Amino acid sequence: MLSIIGVGFYAPLLASDLPQIFWAPLQLEKRLRGMENSKTREQLIEEVASLRSQVSQLAGQNRQKEQITAEMGRTFKDAPVGLCYFDAELRYVQINDFLAAINGLPSEAHIGKSLTEVLPEIAAAGVEKELRGVLESGDPVIRGTVTMEPLAHPGEEHTYMHDYYAIRAGDGEIIGVSCCVVDITGLRRAEQERDKHIREIEAFNKMAVGRELRMIELKREINELCEQIGIESKYDVSFDADTESTPKQSGVSRSGPTL
Repeated sequence: MLSIIGVGFYAPLLASDLPQIFWAPLQLEKRLRGMENSKTREQLIEEVASLRSQVSQLAGQNRQKEQITAEMGRTFKDAPVGLCYFDAELRYVQINDFLAAINGLPSEAHIGKSLTEVLPEIAAAGVEKELRGVLESGDPVIRGTVTMEPLAHPGEEHTYMHDYYAIRAGDGEIIGVSCCVVDITGLRRAEQERDKHIREIEAFNKMAVGRELRMIELKREINELCEQIGIESKYDVSFDADTESTPKQSGVSRSGPTL
């Protein structure tokens, strides 16, 4: 009876305290989890913001790279000189239309092929050796020349000047060779024509000097003959340097012979 009364007496108290007793730990755990979840969300927000910033930067860099690549592609394609790029195995990676036309083949026919496969005669003439030298040493080849009959101009000899430079990766490793080729046939022909004229002028000057020296000898012989027959010398052969003075007027007949 007392136990029932006791229970009945404490029942309202137990009824009011039970929720707090049983739910307080759960609420505390829930609050802690909520704080952890809230902190995690903040971290995720920061990480997402950071990733978005990195993505934005990469996108900007990619756009810049695409613009630079496109500009380089236009320059590479439209340049009035021959341009190409070989990999470390001396296979064509890229070539512009100007140089492809010199080789007498479309650009696509070069890609992935070696210089020996595309231009065996040029490779054997020393060009491949120069390219390999650049790959091995990193030293450029400047103003090299080669004379050939290009497939684009059969039967005509053309002279080309080339520059070769090593292409390096970020760590300095040589990964290929870039080439610039210029057709200097017109310049070489002009130089040859110039040299021809110079030789002609030198020959003419030599002949003129020889003629002048012969004239001086003849004048001296005439003067000696004049002395032998007792008359005044007709010519003054004294001169400064190589310049001959004009003939003396005294004693020279206008109707007499002149040399």
